[in-house]
Amino acid sequence: MKQIKKTAQSGFTLIELIAVMVILGILAAVIIPAIGSLTAGAYQSNAQTMYGAIKNSVNNQAVKASMTGSRLKQFPVISSSTLNTYLDAWIEDYDKEYWVQWQFDNHVGNAIATDNAAAAAIFGYFPHGIPASVSNGGAAVDISSVGSAANTSQEDVYYIVYAPITTLDGTDGGVEFDGFTLSLWHDDNQNHAYNGAISSGNGSAAQAALGVAATLNNDAVVSDEYWHLSAKAAD
Repeated sequence: MKQIKKTAQSGFTLIELIAVMVILGILAAVIIPAIGSLTAGAYQSNAQTMYGAIKNSVNNQAVKASMTGSRLKQFPVISSSTLNTYLDAWIEDYDKEYWVQWQFDNHVGNAIATDNAAAAAIFGYFPHGIPASVSNGGAAVDISSVGSAANTSQEDVYYIVYAPITTLDGTDGGVEFDGFTLSLWHDDNQNHAYNGAISSGNGSAAQAALGVAATLNNDAVVSDEYWHLSAKAAD
């Protein structure tokens, strides 16, 4: 009596392959956007961490100034146009492939101060590589010495802007630059240009007391938590 030999089935059927492809498609549709959100969140977190480090540094310098020399609590003035001067001086360790700092002359209007157009330091965060140039509301800034013309990615870019200001209390006591403004901006229109503005007050009591105010143009401040303006008014 002959025995019928059964052959074992090998491989996948067409239905099984289709089912696997459908499952993979569903996973990709769910996971890929989530990964993108996590990555963008990590970039913002890095920018926020740098914001905190800069804020701590300028506060420490003002405290040190109040205990040495003239013993006046004054915040550092931006006077060097050399790239990364303040990034190197204020931040002990940072990623030089993604961060760069430059000077923005006469950026902060402060009618209370004797020098009523203070220069700002802009700290640019380019998580996909530093470009060859940026612009300050139209004025080109050459950063090719640390950047690369090959980088064209304009996503996830942040700018941290610092400048000293003189409050009404400082004017009353004869002390310039007794306060400062610090803000974190996101390059919303992705054009490698810092388009925010920090200008003199428009006449309201609060802005007049502070001397400066933020103006949202094409870039946006990340949140109120990352916007500092010394608010000490005259006694």
